[in-house]
Amino acid sequence: MNTELLNAIQSMLINFANENAISLADEFGTREKFAQFVFSFTIKSLVDICGLDTKTAYDFVMGDGAFTKLADECWQQLNAVAA
Repeated sequence: MNTELLNAIQSMLINFANENAISLADEFGTREKFAQFVFSFTIKSLVDICGLDTKTAYDFVMGDGAFTKLADECWQQLNAVAA
């Protein structure tokens, strides 16, 4: 997991919220929901701004092979539901 990148994005978001009088507690409710947003925002930014494909962006944030592992788990769960 790229904690350095995630921490930098989190700090950037907190600073933006503070500068604009945005209450992150009001917006997200829990730390877990804010953390989920940081992960999503980071991956989406790598795709939209840096031009990475989703797999590469996800692996960059979550670690090598993480996208394939997630895709395989989803595929197995979908097939189990369909069976």
